[in-house]
Amino acid sequence: MQNILVIVISFVAGLLLRFVNLKGFNLAKFLNIAIVYVSLPSLILLQIPTLEISHKALIPVAMAWVMTAVTASLILVLSKVYSFKPKETGSLLLVGVLGNTSFLGVPLIELFYGKDYTVYALLYDQLGSFIILATYGSVVIAYYGEDAKVDIKHIIRKVIAFPPFVSLVVAFALRGVQYPETVLYLLKILSSTLIPFALISVGYRLRFSVPLDERKPLYSAIFVKTVFAPLVAIALCLMFSDFDTVAKVSVLEAGMGPMITAAIMANLAGLSPRLTNAVTGYGILFSFVTLPIFYLIIDRL
Repeated sequence: MQNILVIVISFVAGLLLRFVNLKGFNLAKFLNIAIVYVSLPSLILLQIPTLEISHKALIPVAMAWVMTAVTASLILVLSKVYSFKPKETGSLLLVGVLGNTSFLGVPLIELFYGKDYTVYALLYDQLGSFIILATYGSVVIAYYGEDAKVDIKHIIRKVIAFPPFVSLVVAFALRGVQYPETVLYLLKILSSTLIPFALISVGYRLRFSVPLDERKPLYSAIFVKTVFAPLVAIALCLMFSDFDTVAKVSVLEAGMGPMITAAIMANLAGLSPRLTNAVTGYGILFSFVTLPIFYLIIDRL
């Protein structure tokens, strides 16, 4: 109950802060820097060293890559069937495929399954969503964006230098190492900022203007991301793995609302900004409804 209150209060606070005059202070940028450089690295350093390396650790990573291929394929089919414009297709290949598996995923997995299972959400995000965004996302922008070019060396440098990714490498190197009590306490305190910071940032950034002439791509993207994706993930887990908690985490990560970073990339590339922002805003809100439903469904499997 306490976690639910924190999530609701943080998200609403983010929405309300949009109407406060902060006199030039970029709240979203500050929160994102704090999350990327402090909250997520602290959680990674806290959780990954305790991870038992087994085939279970590969489930969320494999799920992220497989779901990208499956959902992107469906977006392309829907684009052809409904004759979406090229820039609409490019937008949906980003925000209709890539999920908010860190800013939303980690806090919600902690809510549903506890902090011990956030490590699998982190694997889904860092070895799945993040690398997919840097590679697949760059290809989409190169193909559909306005004069966009892909610099492979730049992409590799960004991946290698990204603080959560660096923390992931360090954390794997520290497996089996016992932290001093002071360090452990500090990591717990810093990692606890992830939920409020992330959800305030999400609420602050959301935009809900509905592009009336783009309803089909809007509805298509929300359906693919929040309904189709978790249904396919459930089917894959039933076929190829025991339906344990790790598999359930992977299913919920697959059904997270659209990734805000992917939306930013789409906007910078000129890929239907109105559509992109509407899919992101309504997709995240809709996922707050669909994720608890899927949580209840897979809890019975």
